[in-house]
Amino acid sequence: MYLAGTAASLATYNLEGGTLTTEMECLGPRGTARFNQTGGSNLMGEGGLSISALEEEASSVYALSGGLLSASYLYVTAEAGGQAALEWTGGSLGTAQVGILGTGRIRVDCGGSAALVTTLLFIEEDEEEVPTGRLDLTENNLVVDYAEGQSPLVQVCNWIRAGYNRGAGYWDGPGITSTAAAEDPDALTALGVIDNSDPLGDGLVGGLTELEGVSVDLTSVLVKYTYWGDMNFDGQVTFDDYDVIDYYYWFPPENEDDFGWWCGDLDYDKNIDFDDYDLID
Repeated sequence: MYLAGTAASLATYNLEGGTLTTEMECLGPRGTARFNQTGGSNLMGEGGLSISALEEEASSVYALSGGLLSASYLYVTAEAGGQAALEWTGGSLGTAQVGILGTGRIRVDCGGSAALVTTLLFIEEDEEEVPTGRLDLTENNLVVDYAEGQSPLVQVCNWIRAGYNRGAGYWDGPGITSTAAAEDPDALTALGVIDNSDPLGDGLVGGLTELEGVSVDLTSVLVKYTYWGDMNFDGQVTFDDYDVIDYYYWFPPENEDDFGWWCGDLDYDKNIDFDDYDLID
């Protein structure tokens, strides 16, 4: 199924109920296209869903506010000034692979009730290894259920670091970010990340069986919208979290890539210092 309009004419498809079954679906890459799903089921085969805008005035948007969207892969691609986006505000999304290419964007704005669950996440980067696309979790979560021995923890942490944009902004960068944290008037919330397998092996974080109702296994990287300092992802800051940051303050990881939220490096600067204590306090 291909949905593409022109610069002067919007191509629209509305799914309100029933079941739409296709091998693959493509929005764009030129002109203007919008797929509105408020209910029903949109089921795709191995071809998956591609949302693309490859020229300056092109715009392609998939708006999911209800029902079920199921695709083997989801790619959102924007280039040459085009606008391509998935806007998820309700319903359910199931996909095995997520790719954000160029300046494409995905926004998960389900009021804190959703988690984007995938086995593979890719966000394109420029020559300086700065992400160009954007995954805005707002107040929702992310689960990357990876193959054993192929943890994307370091890469996901780098994308969150870019989204946090420390020193130049506040949760307004590309990569993985949260407009909910950016707009928090008390600046109490953030995106935290851990590898559920506890790769440091100290037994201080990880080992979760679920993340806010979503079942997870040990080979999962978890990103949670939570309070600064909630390192064990229980939704609050307690003495257990202070035990984590205190331990790693005195016994920091030996490798630079081992620094992150999970050991008290809350500001993602690959160091545990008083700035991190300011955040947890």
